[in-house]
Amino acid sequence: MNKYTGVFLILLLVYTSSAQQGRGRKMQGMSIGTIVGNVIASDTKKALPYANIFIKNVKDDKTVTGAIGKPDGSFKVEKIPAGKFYAEVKFIGYSKKIFKDLTISPKNTTIDLGTITLEPSVTRTGTAVVTAERERVEFKIDKKVVNISTDIAAQGKTAAEALENVPSINVDVEGNVSLRGSSNFTVFIDGRPSVLDGNEILQQLPASAIDNIEIITNPTAKYDPDGMAGIINVITKKDMLNGLSGLLNVSAGTGDKYNTDLTLSYRTNTFEFFGGFDWSDNNFDGNGEMQQETYYTDSTVFRQNIGERLFARNGTNGKFGVGINITDATNIKLEGNIGTRGFERNAITKASQYSDVREDKYYYTNDNNAIRDRDYYSTSLDFLHKFDETGHQLTGMVYYSAKDAIGTDYVNKFTTDQSWQNKVLDYQTKSIEDEEDEDYRFKLDYSLPLSETDKFESGWQGKISKDIENYTYYNLTDGDWIVDDMFTNVMDFKLNIQSLYATYSGAVSDFGYQLGLRGEYTKRTIDVAAANKVYTIDRLDVFPTLHMSQKIGKKDQILASYSRRINRPRGRDLDPFPSFIDDYNIRIGNPELEPEYVNSMEVGYQKMFEGGMVSVESFYRLSENLITRTIQTNTDEPGVFYHTTSNLDKSHTAGLELMTNYAFTPWFNLNLTGSYFYYKLDGTLDEDDAVNKSTNSWNLRAMGNFILSKTTRVQFNTFYNGPSVSAQGDVKGFFDMSASLRQDFLDRKLTLALNARSIIGSMKHDFTTNGVNYYTHNIFEREAPVISLSLSYRFNNYKQEKDKNSNGGDGMDMDY
Repeated sequence: MNKYTGVFLILLLVYTSSAQQGRGRKMQGMSIGTIVGNVIASDTKKALPYANIFIKNVKDDKTVTGAIGKPDGSFKVEKIPAGKFYAEVKFIGYSKKIFKDLTISPKNTTIDLGTITLEPSVTRTGTAVVTAERERVEFKIDKKVVNISTDIAAQGKTAAEALENVPSINVDVEGNVSLRGSSNFTVFIDGRPSVLDGNEILQQLPASAIDNIEIITNPTAKYDPDGMAGIINVITKKDMLNGLSGLLNVSAGTGDKYNTDLTLSYRTNTFEFFGGFDWSDNNFDGNGEMQQETYYTDSTVFRQNIGERLFARNGTNGKFGVGINITDATNIKLEGNIGTRGFERNAITKASQYSDVREDKYYYTNDNNAIRDRDYYSTSLDFLHKFDETGHQLTGMVYYSAKDAIGTDYVNKFTTDQSWQNKVLDYQTKSIEDEEDEDYRFKLDYSLPLSETDKFESGWQGKISKDIENYTYYNLTDGDWIVDDMFTNVMDFKLNIQSLYATYSGAVSDFGYQLGLRGEYTKRTIDVAAANKVYTIDRLDVFPTLHMSQKIGKKDQILASYSRRINRPRGRDLDPFPSFIDDYNIRIGNPELEPEYVNSMEVGYQKMFEGGMVSVESFYRLSENLITRTIQTNTDEPGVFYHTTSNLDKSHTAGLELMTNYAFTPWFNLNLTGSYFYYKLDGTLDEDDAVNKSTNSWNLRAMGNFILSKTTRVQFNTFYNGPSVSAQGDVKGFFDMSASLRQDFLDRKLTLALNARSIIGSMKHDFTTNGVNYYTHNIFEREAPVISLSLSYRFNNYKQEKDKNSNGGDGMDMDY
């Protein structure tokens, strides 16, 4: 019986009459044998989860019984009748292995096949040699694992760009990621918190350094409840072999896009060291237009903008780590990360403004330049002690991160003629936002197996965050920058969260379950200097979780889960002091903003068949106190728009996701994903501003992989994102497609990849915003197509095998 909750259980026993013939009536019906083993991949040296094991009769080749392996690659086939058999071990994309001359008798009831290494399957078609790939998406009880390393289109891209073809993920034209329609999610790197914000780290992290990405839409109580849509956990590439290993990636793309990264590791049986760096300098251009109408009692004001928007992201990052196996049961690991990230945006806007009661037009230009520089570092110390080999263990972690960011915005406005020439300066402004942020985390986790199927886990986590934001606004007067006290402020944000959790998992026959409960005490203070006021939250929250699985037949199963989660407002959303964007737009926070609570439910069905699989997932989210970005106007300031954040009563999100992957031939496989969303907003933004609107949205993705030879592969990607709604507007759908070619050299140590993204240039962000007395229509398009060339070189000590007595891997399973 599988002791892990929700994994595939023992296959239905199938007895054949021919297997019993000749064995005698005395042996009939006696199920006395057990066959065990462990399955790994030869190319990655990692476990192959859910491998298929078939026990067949030597006389007629009929299957007697079998099993599906566990997530760690191990398997156990029980209740085997006495007789002579052979075993077949299979995994999609790998050549099967056969073990002959297996005899089960009263004197020989247990057979250990040891570690079974499967080779990637190779098929010859004419003169071509075809090599199969790992499954791109693997489904587990509480997450989807997307193997980015198998996606040749990911070469030379950022993590955000690589996520464009991932189930449950949408990426807009500006590289912003949303998970099942929500931009509120938590990002971890190797199970640890990210120093940078979620979208920021995904837009900077090179995809070439990523092994896989875990998408956890309904996390258990062991995880932080932050992020209404769930968790995206990025697993970076590491080498698990003894000796020196390394990976170097270099890429260049049209429009001045350059990236490089290097990862090195050195490992022995008792010691490991790894380090590396990445550097990026990427420039993007785009264009946009806006049409705006503002309605007054006796007139309507029209404003039109057209312009170019150029932006750049750059940065360097260094990392290191040292791990030591103090004993066979205890190890520690120290990791560090230091870097700098930069962002710059230049927007040149040509605008005209007029009224329906006046014939003359007012023409002007806005030149905006925004620069953001961020220095950061983090360090963590992890501890693991195994009390035995059954999973009884204690883990601990101490984590610290800090970042110092400074942003400078320049706005220059000129009055012009109707051709936007003959500029006359109206004003020049400058704003500087200086932010200092520190984050401390402490964590202990205890795991106790109670039986082969039951397990108890509990833990504690403490999080302390400090954030000081200093915003200074200047006007240029007579050649000098003069501080404007109206838009100058200091905000001191402090957050202390103490958490306790417990989970219990077990199984009854083919039904598996896990119950979880997490309690959190939160204290939050916001000290706003300009308002001379402190805003405080002091509360206790409870977050239950439930995960269930039911096996159907030999390979299929139904999964269901529930979790309660929270979306905490950020410091910028809470600052009540206004910050100047331009003379028509002002941003202001809401210190009374409350957390948003989410009740999330999922039901999924997965079916495996020869050559492929089908997965269907349905979900429903009820969000209360929905945090919503809104735009408001003030009759005392005609044409001025205030961008703020409010709590809407609730929103409903329901959806269905369908995914299928099928290998039509040894050299071609197709991955299709379709999603349907129903989204409804229900509540009021102000006393007189009711919101009750809904939409049906959908998207489709198709990825075709052509394996032309052992060293040559081609991939095509297409996707369509359907329209959606927000609290005050609508977003139109868009379509895009890309293609990639990969060629391996030097026994696959050297790889060259050519990518063409946004081939037809149809990807754009088209949305409208409506209010009580205004209407706005915006369109933004990014550069297309983008062509990039990437080069990867791997050097690894494949000849030196791991010591069978070593723990292997990094010995850590740190979940936050």
